[in-house]
Amino acid sequence: MRDERTEHPIRALLTRCRDTCYRKAACFVECRGNVLCETSEGCSADALFDLASVTKMVTATTVLHLEAEGAFSLDDRPVDLLDPDLPGPVARRRLSAVTVRNLLAHSSGLVPWFPFYTRPGPFWAVLETVLAETAPEPGPAYSDLNFMILGELVRRATGRGLEDNLQELNALLGTAMTYRPADPSACVETERGNRIEMRMCAERGLSFGAFRPTDAAMRGEVNDGNAHYFFGGTAGHAGIFARARDVARLGRLYLDGGRAEGVQWVRPEVVAESFRDHGDGRGLGWRISDVFPLGAGHSGFTGTSLWVCPERRISAALLTSRLAVEPAPDLTDLRRELHRTLLKRP
Repeated sequence: MRDERTEHPIRALLTRCRDTCYRKAACFVECRGNVLCETSEGCSADALFDLASVTKMVTATTVLHLEAEGAFSLDDRPVDLLDPDLPGPVARRRLSAVTVRNLLAHSSGLVPWFPFYTRPGPFWAVLETVLAETAPEPGPAYSDLNFMILGELVRRATGRGLEDNLQELNALLGTAMTYRPADPSACVETERGNRIEMRMCAERGLSFGAFRPTDAAMRGEVNDGNAHYFFGGTAGHAGIFARARDVARLGRLYLDGGRAEGVQWVRPEVVAESFRDHGDGRGLGWRISDVFPLGAGHSGFTGTSLWVCPERRISAALLTSRLAVEPAPDLTDLRRELHRTLLKRP
């Protein structure tokens, strides 16, 4: 049964922020496995949102599951786990001391972002060029490249694509997360073309002639340029679409010590380690900051976020269409207010 005392202030918060922070939003909150709130603004609660970087938490979960199965350890080096002819000499040198744990915690030293689609060739060939042209980051640095590599590691370790691995997780959790949704009309719109990435490329002196049109909002196609143009919609760092309840269900897996439906999907000690700060507020996939009080979370560029609070056993997903507002707003204060509101409940 939903808790009206919880749902009402959250519904009021979402209504107040509509139009200034987003056009559409959905929120799902559960505590100790019970639904506290399921509400939406401007769309159905069943609407699919482009999760953007919240996809990384799905990839992280798959990686931690493979660790539990013995496919590799968190201290293994991905360059030792991949086919010998894949990473080039520069990549092998730059990744020689990088472990799976480093990639999950964004402590690999890789550049935060690069538009792979501006260069010809497969992933490892382009990565070789990117690493040859960029210096190592001096400390922890949040990077999409870490999870691109983890996505490749998942493919190599399982012999299956990311979509197949996602369906395995869906079967466990009873969720319907998906890459490349079959029905775009079920999805919430994002940006009008990749105008932000167009600007980012121009600032770096890079050109790309196949950006999507800017006269209509994208719907049912992943917003992230690397995920769309380079990986064809399926990547380790971005690309998944989901309902708010699906995202919150993923969070509950961590609150339950990595166990779901009688299956120990992630080892409990690794779940505990995932919540620890490995430097610069980075867990194993998770972000640790005051935006995600008494726990951890992750946000996505399109306006999505997941927060888990082990102490209160709360899992809260907030999915929005912030890119439909110009200029795209910063949702940090909204997320902070939502999470603090939930902590104030009786």
